[in-house]
Amino acid sequence: MLRVWKSQGSRLAVVVSAWTAGGSYVAPEDADSETAKKRLRSATQAATESLSRVQSQSEPLQAALSQLRIMEETEWPLVRLGDLLATGPVTGTRQDSNGDDEERPWIPTRLVSGSGGRITKHLDQRTRGRTRGRLARRGDVLLTSRGIEMSSRAFAAIVEVDGEMAFAESLMLLRPDLSRIRPDFLRYALTSRSGQAALVAATTGSVIANLRTDALAEVQLRVPNLVAQAGIVEVLNTIESVLAFIDQASVDLGALLEISRNEVALGRIGLNR
Repeated sequence: MLRVWKSQGSRLAVVVSAWTAGGSYVAPEDADSETAKKRLRSATQAATESLSRVQSQSEPLQAALSQLRIMEETEWPLVRLGDLLATGPVTGTRQDSNGDDEERPWIPTRLVSGSGGRITKHLDQRTRGRTRGRLARRGDVLLTSRGIEMSSRAFAAIVEVDGEMAFAESLMLLRPDLSRIRPDFLRYALTSRSGQAALVAATTGSVIANLRTDALAEVQLRVPNLVAQAGIVEVLNTIESVLAFIDQASVDLGALLEISRNEVALGRIGLNR
């Protein structure tokens, strides 16, 4: 139980409040504590909702994990990446606002590395640079191609918006052959630990490790049939979704902790005894 108060000159106005059983803040009816109570109420609601979402994923997660099995021997063939693509890997272009080509949306590298694996909204950044043959569309996979080391992972994201988009020169476009591989399976394979090792082995450059298109096409991945891929992707997507909920809950709880300890330090929160 907590109480919130605010100092008014030489007088200490004490305002008593409480947390409900569900964890949400019950604000006192006192305008003097308005700022403190609004911050706490908002932060508590966000944290509580985030934790509820995490809890709601328990059964779907267990159901997804029950579909996995450990294989005694590797049953999937090694396949050359180039044979899994509809076209060869393509590098991007630098952003050029003064070019002569048609203006197009432009995907920066940071969007891929910070997207959570999916590009789901149209972009504000534009380019007029030469983009012929270098445009991403729905279903393509964009892979970071510079600075790839075992200590600095590669990132990949699936384009999930309509239209054609240019992309940064430090990205590489992979267009999956949908009769061979699913975009999500390709993304997971390339960003896995073993996929990372294969990418590192394919890089060149003594200062900054870079991927070349020809070297990337020769990378080999273990790939099951499309039915198995679909089931595996469903499981991994579920785990990824739960992790996103957990990450958000961590952010919201961190915000609640920061607000609460700040109010304590300001002398506006005490125990309701």
